[in-house]
Amino acid sequence: GAWGTQRVCVWRVAVVRTVVSHNGVTIRLTNERWEHILDRHPALHAMQDEIIQTVADPDTIYEGEHGEIFAARIEHDLYLIVAYRETSTEDGFIITSYLTNEPIDRRVLWKR
Repeated sequence: GAWGTQRVCVWRVAVVRTVVSHNGVTIRLTNERWEHILDRHPALHAMQDEIIQTVADPDTIYEGEHGEIFAARIEHDLYLIVAYRETSTEDGFIITSYLTNEPIDRRVLWKR
């Protein structure tokens, strides 16, 4: 809808979408990060909604090695992984996203 094309300028970075994480933190998907995702994982071009949904309503949340969080959901018989960082209790951003056929081998923080 109309909200999907809205761009808001925050800190002079174009925000494509925002979503509230499982922890209640507003997570930004910036244009720069979206371009990064598409550059490395072109198969995700039509999956922006699924990426946002994975942050909002994951099947599993894993601990990262450097303070990031990995949210995972099953999509089309694959794991959709979204790495993001919560920089405060109110703000964060998506780092990257990818599809894989194997679950992540990291400590589980939360599972549905």
